[in-house]
Amino acid sequence: MVKRADIESCVDIAKRYGANKIVLFGSAQFTPETAHDIDLICSGVPDALFYQMAADMEDVISVPVDVFSALPETSFVRFNLPRGKVIYER
Repeated sequence: MVKRADIESCVDIAKRYGANKIVLFGSAQFTPETAHDIDLICSGVPDALFYQMAADMEDVISVPVDVFSALPETSFVRFNLPRGKVIYER
């Protein structure tokens, strides 16, 4: 189960790393009560810090986090970005 507090914690961590946009997609977007992980697309986080940000998220919240960079704009990002929900934008 994904709690709203877990998603908010991910947003707080990503903001500390410089994220300017965070998009939630996948099962946690639609049915958080049955989701087993959080799927995010983030933009604005420097490449050198991206994996540390993801590790910090995993350390703090109670479910796995799959976090993807918006750049480069892969076919995966192009597919999921418009289907997701913007949960933070600076």
